[in-house]
Amino acid sequence: MNRWVPQQNSGFTIVELLIVIVVIGILAAITLVAFNSVQSRAIRTTIKNDLMQAAKHMEIAKTIDGHYPTALPVTVKPSPKVTLSLIESSLPYYDRVSAVQNGVLVAQICQDLINEGFGQGVNLGGGTDAYITGCGNWNHGSMQVTGWESKVFTTPVTEATFSDYIVSVPAGDAWHPNQQSTVRGFYQELINRLNAQGGSFPIMTFWDSWATPGNGVAKEELPSATPIESGAYYCLRAVHSVSASSPWMIRPGGSARKGNC
Repeated sequence: MNRWVPQQNSGFTIVELLIVIVVIGILAAITLVAFNSVQSRAIRTTIKNDLMQAAKHMEIAKTIDGHYPTALPVTVKPSPKVTLSLIESSLPYYDRVSAVQNGVLVAQICQDLINEGFGQGVNLGGGTDAYITGCGNWNHGSMQVTGWESKVFTTPVTEATFSDYIVSVPAGDAWHPNQQSTVRGFYQELINRLNAQGGSFPIMTFWDSWATPGNGVAKEELPSATPIESGAYYCLRAVHSVSASSPWMIRPGGSARKGNC
């Protein structure tokens, strides 16, 4: 005699379904984060490569014509979704800068770079580290740049003085991976701007803000600034359509970095 045995329900319970949904959601979130990270790195690499290639074409044009072009060379071909712009510099230009005024100009440019964030880099945690925080002229013979990588430059200061220091900047550590590139970029931009704004090497004196007779050199004001001469300087700006709110830029002799011209 056969007994009737009720069949067991082989479906999922509500709890099991909820667990599956949660697991799928977690996996989807992990995949999305990984995708966004890969996409961000790809965009960053594309923009940097485009800027570096465009900068090379600008240098080639300068070699041929004796000055930078006022429009992007036709040979510059940005990647799809990348928009490159040549921004005319708004930096002041000074004619007939005296020896003392050269020192004033260097200190002024140094402080301008700090105000514009050139001395700031990103640490491993994503925060901002201020590697260069101030410029001071303690007497007529030296200028001290303070910060994570402080340095005192004594006169006479030549372009090689800065260039040799750029090469010697330590690489930092695992937590401060941008220290070297930030500090090197700062001093390279200092050289670029001094040359572009009408200054010259060597720097023979720095004015002393506390100058008294026999103690330093009295400050000489810079002459009236004029618009920078055409073709002496440039700034290239790059924007990717996926991250239009995060522009990148590059200037002569510098490296591609986040920022606006």
